[in-house]
Amino acid sequence: MKRVLKIYLMVCVVLSIQIVAQGQSMPPELHEYLKMAASGNPGLKAKYTRFEMAVEKVAQSNGLPDPTLSFGYFVQPIETRVGPQQAKLSLTQMFPWFGTLKANSQRDSLMAQSRYQEFLEARYQLYYEVKSAYYPIYELHQTIRLHEENIKILENFKQISTVKYKNGIGSMVDVIRVDILLENAQTEIEVLRSQKYPLEVRFNRLLNREDSMVVYIPRELKISKDEIIGDSILGNPVLRAYDLQIESSKAEQIVAKKQGHPMIGVGVDYVFVGNSESVVQNSGRDAWMPMVSMTLPIYRKKYKSAVRTAELKEKALQLEQHDYENTLMTDYELARYTLEISVEKLDSYQRQIKNSEMAIKILMASYSNSGKDFEEVLRMQQELLQYQKAQVVAMKEYHIALARLKYLTGDPFP
Repeated sequence: MKRVLKIYLMVCVVLSIQIVAQGQSMPPELHEYLKMAASGNPGLKAKYTRFEMAVEKVAQSNGLPDPTLSFGYFVQPIETRVGPQQAKLSLTQMFPWFGTLKANSQRDSLMAQSRYQEFLEARYQLYYEVKSAYYPIYELHQTIRLHEENIKILENFKQISTVKYKNGIGSMVDVIRVDILLENAQTEIEVLRSQKYPLEVRFNRLLNREDSMVVYIPRELKISKDEIIGDSILGNPVLRAYDLQIESSKAEQIVAKKQGHPMIGVGVDYVFVGNSESVVQNSGRDAWMPMVSMTLPIYRKKYKSAVRTAELKEKALQLEQHDYENTLMTDYELARYTLEISVEKLDSYQRQIKNSEMAIKILMASYSNSGKDFEEVLRMQQELLQYQKAQVVAMKEYHIALARLKYLTGDPFP
């Protein structure tokens, strides 16, 4: 009984620990969302499946042709000295020219590696798309929060202006101005909240989960100038894929040339011989004959065409790679420029916000004494709000530009 009680207590403790752990679990962060997207996105799974297909093809290309087994029956047996030939069984194995299988394997192995680079490119692109959908939601949340804080400030201004008016120091116009701004702020919040669902649907679709799933957004984002990527695009997986495909096309040229050489066949013929009516030594003994065969690739036009096709493929891939590299550098410079401009904007907006807050304090002190220039207080408050909203936009643009740079340079870290 005591043992059962101990087991029961242990189970209760384990369950309580699990419940506490679940209650203390933190909302997922961006890197966890990226893992969800990588594990659940069907497009990315399809890319990896194509890579697995390419790997399986390597094993196929490295194998010998199937042997040929044939059987022939003599309708009219051929009489020989040792007896009539009744049937014949032949087995032949063809061997490609020396080095053909190795070239086949190398070609398909390089293509498999290329498919893996295409999978990596698809994963990095998915990361970028997830981030591009994530940061606008952050912008929306922050903008709503700023408007809510602005409403609290305006309500405080309304109380002050109302007291001033009742004491005969201020004007009723000041109270009306605050009411107008409060109504505008409430309308703006309603409009912003209506944009939340479509943004979250877009984000959840990338993660291949329900549209109604909650998207957790941090209260603030930070920037780190150390994160700015260098000017190397050599890590881009598409460029790597092109390099591997070019090498594969060179191996394909070798294969095409090898196919223009003869194939060697080794086999054996086995002849079933019946008993002879005459008394002859070895009468009725079956006969077998080793055999060597060779293909004669005399129609050279198709082999030359195959070599030329592989050469043109290599040239086309080199041109496509050069064109993609030019586009990649253009996109990189644009993303880097956007990143640098965003950093400058953030610094500028931070200074303007600090100055605006200082100006509002001075104006409010003046208004408290004289009851004048309340309109200027409201104008500065709205100007401060615009600077804060612009700072949020710049923060979003910074992180999207950084995500773009990581995608273009093939940075493996999300």
